[in-house]
Amino acid sequence: MLFAVVCIDKKDGAPLRSALVSNHLAYLRNGDAVKLAGPFTDDKSNMIGSLLIIEANDRKEAEAWVANEPFAKAGLFERTDILGWFSVINDLSA
Repeated sequence: MLFAVVCIDKKDGAPLRSALVSNHLAYLRNGDAVKLAGPFTDDKSNMIGSLLIIEANDRKEAEAWVANEPFAKAGLFERTDILGWFSVINDLSA
């Protein structure tokens, strides 16, 4: 199953995001869970959150994967939503 993980940073999260970005990217690249990933930005191009499309067997596995993500573990996010998702345009299975 695919899940959209929508994460919004805390207002003062920029220093924490900068400090952990290498760990975050290493976690995303480890394994086959991540299908798409990228930051949300504000009008000044400052990173303010993340959008991940991940593959997991079920919601419990997706939640565990997110709980171990470095930004999440460090408390960067004000809000995290994990939503079931499927592609309508452009297939991600390739």
